[in-house]
Amino acid sequence: MAHDTSPNDIRQVWKDVRAKLAETVSTHNFESFFSKLELAGLDDGHAVVATGDEFLKAWVEDNYLDVLEDAFEDVVGDISVEIVVEHHPTQAELPIVRPEERVVPNSVARSALFGVVRRGRRKSLEKEPIAAWRNCSVVYTGQELDQGDLDVWMQALRLMRDEELGTEVHFSARGFLKEIGRRTGKSDYQWLDRALTRLKANAVEVRLDNFAYVGSLIHEYYKDEDTGRFVLVINPKLAGLFDFGMTRIQFEERLGLRRQFSKWLHTYIQSHRATPNHPHRIGIAKLRDLCRSSTRRLADFRRKIREAMTALELLGVVTSWRITDGDALEFVRPYPKSID
Repeated sequence: MAHDTSPNDIRQVWKDVRAKLAETVSTHNFESFFSKLELAGLDDGHAVVATGDEFLKAWVEDNYLDVLEDAFEDVVGDISVEIVVEHHPTQAELPIVRPEERVVPNSVARSALFGVVRRGRRKSLEKEPIAAWRNCSVVYTGQELDQGDLDVWMQALRLMRDEELGTEVHFSARGFLKEIGRRTGKSDYQWLDRALTRLKANAVEVRLDNFAYVGSLIHEYYKDEDTGRFVLVINPKLAGLFDFGMTRIQFEERLGLRRQFSKWLHTYIQSHRATPNHPHRIGIAKLRDLCRSSTRRLADFRRKIREAMTALELLGVVTSWRITDGDALEFVRPYPKSID
């Protein structure tokens, strides 16, 4: 079949093929193999897929070539696929996720950047060090961000699923609000506008090993007066944060949680692999700092942990948990099953 081979068309075909692959193979295999491939060429009945790794080329050819060809066939019809080794420049894109998921960098999921903020007590911070996990440092300038802001940011990232970072994405406020489980009254539109403005009007410095992201969480946000729709732009450099680990969030599950701390803990738990042989353990005082809780008495904070963890266990987010004699929260997550 004849096929237009313009760069824009190739890019769209590859997005559609990757989406098919994400539905077919396990998350581990997708991220380990297919996410590192690029569509270098497409013509009549023939696709050229490029990688910069000889081992990866051989591995895909030996184990997944039929899966790759099936995905192409679903998108463009019967086609042969050739895998070549070449250093093909990649575009700044976010990871592909399933419809029910949202994704955030681990540096966000395991920090107080989006913390637990009491209603009406949002502070303005200037060059404030933010509690973060181990080899990560975060410095923040702007209004404090809470879990509602994280819902908005995750949905903003979701809007970029079919676009290269740095390009404009147009959206309706009504559709955006419905996606994050909000009503669509006047006060909800105003709330969304304030949240998106906060995410734009800030400065974040995240440093991980030899990488640093310095910029706002949303590069641009404005209303297109000609169409009445809103416009978002995400800084392409932000994609680098995902290279240091990311957390896939079950979004509907998260939206069903009403308490700020429960939402923060839900995200934090999903950012860690915690098995019966290797449960995750974190000190109670450290946990309080990491979520930026204003609860002063540890006894009160422990009570909040018990309430939140009981609810999360009922949802199946954890299979077991306890507060240890050494005053730490310990939990075990369900063991994920591969889908090949």
